[in-house]
Amino acid sequence: MSESCLCSEAPAALRGDTHSPPAIPLSATPDRTSDWLELRHCTVCGQYWQLDIADRLQVTLAIKVADPTTWPTDDTLVRKKYLLLKRGLSNECCSWQDCQRKALTGLAFCDDHAWNMGIRD
Repeated sequence: MSESCLCSEAPAALRGDTHSPPAIPLSATPDRTSDWLELRHCTVCGQYWQLDIADRLQVTLAIKVADPTTWPTDDTLVRKKYLLLKRGLSNECCSWQDCQRKALTGLAFCDDHAWNMGIRD
């Protein structure tokens, strides 16, 4: 039976660790490293993934990399989208002064203001 992966079905960012995100067979050693990040590729389909190097104070994500030749790039938008998808939106407005956006579920702030306050998960 040949090895398979779920890269094509996986979202742009998912919770992972430096060993591998679930069901994605990553290269045993990093292709490259950068400050607190590793670039690895799926050994089945070749999709590149950025892995956070574990820090006990941070969420560890695996993020799809579209073009490994331009890596690393600013991944803030992908991380904010992960936060939004993970939390979802409540029916309440953000508590930040003059903000009319919906707050994230379980929080008093929208994704932008939660992000600015250091909330990552």
